[in-house]
Amino acid sequence: MKDFFISYTGNDRTWAEWIAWVLEEAQYSVVIQAWDFRVGGNFVLDMHKAIEANRTIAVLSTLYLEKPFPQSEWAAAFAQDPTSANRKLLPVRVENCQPPGLLGQIVYVDVFNCDEVEAQQRLLAAVKDGRMKPDQRPSFPGKPVQREVPEHVPFPGQSNPGQSNPGQSVPAQAPAPKAAIGANTPQPVPVGLTASQKRRLQQKLDALQPELDLRAEKLQQLRKSLAIMVDPATKFQLEKQIQAEEAQLAVLENELDAIEAALAG
Repeated sequence: MKDFFISYTGNDRTWAEWIAWVLEEAQYSVVIQAWDFRVGGNFVLDMHKAIEANRTIAVLSTLYLEKPFPQSEWAAAFAQDPTSANRKLLPVRVENCQPPGLLGQIVYVDVFNCDEVEAQQRLLAAVKDGRMKPDQRPSFPGKPVQREVPEHVPFPGQSNPGQSNPGQSVPAQAPAPKAAIGANTPQPVPVGLTASQKRRLQQKLDALQPELDLRAEKLQQLRKSLAIMVDPATKFQLEKQIQAEEAQLAVLENELDAIEAALAG
């Protein structure tokens, strides 16, 4: 018995074959009309045998939902598992469409409006049994607390040799070339960022933080996809993507650290 039967309409054959290829590449067994229904065979018997697969993947599109024959295919899987306790029916949307009626009550996965690596990762995660817990700890959603360190701290034990009382202390002197700070000398006011500069830096920080979070999430998903990939060529491509994302992530982190340091200064 096969792991999956791919139910699709003729217009979505390319999507169906891509899904079948990804699943077989991940060591699942698949039956699909384009590859397994041969000339001279009995279509009805072949279809009867195909729907006996452990699970049915319905390739959802607007045309799929309109055609009569695909409805009988997903309905056969639904009848075997009406409460979805065994996830016999797995809807996979390949375009923006809304499944009606009973089919609309089953959670689907989208493999469109994303690149191929992400689509493959979504598909393999959807067919995997068990919880969807990631392999690595999620990134901390909060912001790190920056230490506030003053530019200069006067030495509290320095004494004033001009005083009659040797134990009396005076304010510490600033390092050269600054003038000494005495009792009658006003404290210098450090020149910092203007309000306009701080506002622009904060806006840039707010814009970069979501990008950093997205790249960190994408890097995590790429690593997860690499862990389950068996095809050497695809693994090589994933490793290259991971290296590029790590480099971009490091650049963003350095830029954010510099902005936060400037705002805290």
